[in-house]
Amino acid sequence: MPSFEWKGRDRAGRPQGGVLVADNKDAVLAVLRRQQIVPITVKEKGKEIALPKLRRGVDEKSLAVFTRQYPLILHDVIGILNEYIYEPTMGSP
Repeated sequence: MPSFEWKGRDRAGRPQGGVLVADNKDAVLAVLRRQQIVPITVKEKGKEIALPKLRRGVDEKSLAVFTRQYPLILHDVIGILNEYIYEPTMGSP
């Protein structure tokens, strides 16, 4: 069953909010009415995905070295690939 995040106000006008599990939005509205809460917003909560945190990041010095060396490495790799692709084959006229 999907989860629905809702915000509303109780009879005294105080803001309320929470998450309800229900079949659909109408069921959530019915539950809130029974609890004497006036709904302001009700929206389906998306699925949550937890991504692992690997490291804090890259320090500035390493980033500077990488950005200086990357174009040179890329140029060399492209040169090697061009030689491999356009290498003349044996026995061609």
